[in-house]
Amino acid sequence: MAAKQPVSQSSAKSDDHVNTHVSYTVDASTPSEDPAITYSDDEPDIDDPHNDFTYIVTWRDAKNYKLRFGKYKGQSLAVMITKRKKREYLRYLSNWKELRPSTKSHIDAALLHYKHLNDLYQKIKQG
Repeated sequence: MAAKQPVSQSSAKSDDHVNTHVSYTVDASTPSEDPAITYSDDEPDIDDPHNDFTYIVTWRDAKNYKLRFGKYKGQSLAVMITKRKKREYLRYLSNWKELRPSTKSHIDAALLHYKHLNDLYQKIKQG
């Protein structure tokens, strides 16, 4: 693999995330000698339905996910994490054995996002 040399970098901030764009040129004469890049025959494919990669969900995906059943049917996870009672309900659903793995992943991503926000708030509050 050829070595990549950064040419330019730029960042743009929006309401919920920062986009970073990096442009590269490729020097085809230099093979990659990065010791951090290793390959293994036993690495799972991301699109394999039998591995944990299948249901990886980010907050960006989870926030617009709407519950399709239950007490808060139709509410987005962005709304659900704003109230303690609703977060408790999401924790209950997350532990429900019959819950679909994809729904659980969306709920878990929302709860993790709330935890990060709360941790950040507590740090700021403490000074």
